[in-house]
Amino acid sequence: MGYYFDPTGLIVGFVIAFGLAFIPSTIAKRKGASGVGFWFFGFFLFLIALIVAIAMKDRTVQQQPQVVVVQQPQAPPPRYVPPPPPRQKAPSPKKNCAYCGSLMAHDAEVCNGCGAKATR
Repeated sequence: MGYYFDPTGLIVGFVIAFGLAFIPSTIAKRKGASGVGFWFFGFFLFLIALIVAIAMKDRTVQQQPQVVVVQQPQAPPPRYVPPPPPRQKAPSPKKNCAYCGSLMAHDAEVCNGCGAKATR
């Protein structure tokens, strides 16, 4: 009697391994890893691939960009600046005579109206 090899058990084993390999593949793909790579990993080493797929970090979570708030330097409060002093009237180019009241030049020494000596 010769030894006879029955391939049915081997085919059933490959079909089961084929189906079970999708479990770690699906888990890894949802976490952002290669689904095909984990399918092969799960086909040959199912339990190890399943543990790795469950334990791996999720790569699909998009991290929110951190907003850095830079405070601008505050301007110092405004200083009190007093208003400028009122302007004084500029000397008039003409002045009134102290005796007769007529107008004469500012630098005149004698009044044209009465002939009196002008005071400074």
